[in-house]
Amino acid sequence: MIAKMENKRKLALATLFLSMFLMAMSVAIKGVIVPQWKMEFRVDNQTVSWVFTAEIIPFLIASYFGNKVLERYKLKRSLLIALAILTISLLYIPLTTSFIQLLIGMMGIGIGSALIGLTVNLSVGLFESTKPALLMTLVHFSFGFGAAIIQAISGQFLTLGYTFRQFYLALGLVSIIITILVFLGNYPKLRVSREKIKKKINKPLLTLLVLSLGLYLVGEIGVSNWFVNYAIDGYSVNSSYAAMFLSLFFIIFTFGRLIGGFVLEKINYLKVVFYAATLAALLILGMIFLGEGFLILTSISGLLQAFIYPALVLVVAELSRDNSKIMSIFITGGYSIYILINYLIGTLNDKIGVVAAFVVIPIALLMCGGFALAAIKLFKEEKDGY
Repeated sequence: MIAKMENKRKLALATLFLSMFLMAMSVAIKGVIVPQWKMEFRVDNQTVSWVFTAEIIPFLIASYFGNKVLERYKLKRSLLIALAILTISLLYIPLTTSFIQLLIGMMGIGIGSALIGLTVNLSVGLFESTKPALLMTLVHFSFGFGAAIIQAISGQFLTLGYTFRQFYLALGLVSIIITILVFLGNYPKLRVSREKIKKKINKPLLTLLVLSLGLYLVGEIGVSNWFVNYAIDGYSVNSSYAAMFLSLFFIIFTFGRLIGGFVLEKINYLKVVFYAATLAALLILGMIFLGEGFLILTSISGLLQAFIYPALVLVVAELSRDNSKIMSIFITGGYSIYILINYLIGTLNDKIGVVAAFVVIPIALLMCGGFALAAIKLFKEEKDGY
């Protein structure tokens, strides 16, 4: 009986990795198929940026209120709800015949992804582990791995004539399989500490962390969403060639997540954010100034960007353990900043050109590192009880 329960617990832990893997494939595929959406629905860069906004705004709302879902339905049922929403949305997109319908489908993906991310981030700490930083980075490693896989597969299949409808149908079927596995798993109980929820929030510190997260997301998601479009419009390369470098970005990003836990176990989290964001920005700027032959520099930046998100999440977790409200504020605020800058990138693509607009991404990463550096002293004072 004990062995059976342990197996169900291991299956539950495996579903966290699988859910992040699916979530990554569902959100990362957009960057490769943006050119196809522009042709299919006859829209420009500024209009197609609404696809990202339609996904992110529901993501923000679900992230902010997701703690209430978790408190009411607990981990297992919350994950099932999240996967059900994601599955329905993935299966709906192949049926779309207008740009408005596509936006509706993306809204569902945003809600499902937010609930998966929140549930997984809170679940990781409830599984017994002597190295929480390593487990956290491994879970997010599965996200990078899923993103790398979908970029590699979609780039090749687009060349063969497959459409976004077929991709989303396949993802919907994968989601059904993972949902079945969740039914069979045994999940830990969610702990909610009322006292910690009422704890006074260090607003200046949380503000710096939110700014750092939002600007980092411009780097990671911005590369995912806009790099292929940048390479095609800026250097007239074909989609398969551009997707190869984006796939390499996520492969290297995934490797960074794999080794990131070992780095974070030894170095101050916020110092890691500062150095990683700054060096990643310099690599992307190098690619922009040196030209087409140096597209690989953006791919290499994925190694450094991989460290940033887990480091910031671990800092927030230390500020207030088992407090899903603070985590929700952190995620919602960060993604709100990303939304604004992503729309700016889409607008600048049409107003001043794709190459010039892409400069926003490394600038955002430089600012991310700056805010992390400014937060180091405040974080130390918070931990020391000042």
